Amino acid sequence: MSHHQPKELRKAEILEAAARCFARSGYHQTTMDVVVQESCLSKGALYWHFKSKQTLFTALVAQWHDQVLAAISREDQVERRPADGLRAVLVSIGRLATARRDLLRVYVDCLAMAGRDPALAAAAKEVREAIGATVRALLNRGMAMGAFRHISVEPLAWHIQAMIDGTLLAAHGIPDGERDTVNWNAIANALLEMLEV
Repeated sequence: MSHHQPKELRKAEILEAAARCFARSGYHQTTMDVVVQESCLSKGALYWHFKSKQTLFTALVAQWHDQVLAAISREDQVERRPADGLRAVLVSIGRLATARRDLLRVYVDCLAMAGRDPALAAAAKEVREAIGATVRALLNRGMAMGAFRHISVEPLAWHIQAMIDGTLLAAHGIPDGERDTVNWNAIANALLEMLEV
């Protein structure tokens, strides 16, 4: 790796190397030395960009957040039936989980450690709030249009988020060769059968 690479390119390469390491070995088994080896950088270069393993890990959770947000952010704005928007949100998250299994594994590790680490709890909360805001907007619109049953939105959105997290956890545990076995469209259809009037 050239020492003259732009700072953002080098940082992106570190994040990609770290994502592979954390996905392969988990947070507790991954050391900064392992990330140095995977990234082909010096220890000083790694620490220039990320002061600790936790800041590196949190940056990967933020990357997952940004990719989830990019995947779902337009779904509550598109002029279509709210049911189609909700389906699109679930399918978009599923596609991302399939395409970025490394970041999915980082996010699942983050969820597992969030109860003991305030920084990771805050990072996980950001992801969940982004999904929750989109889901709530779609539910409110669907109920206002008479397309969805009138149910209290907050607990319903919470349950949908729990379903998403549970499905991501299940997808995390599926061996790589079998990753296409989670049918997010079927999950969305089952949810919509319960919601639609």
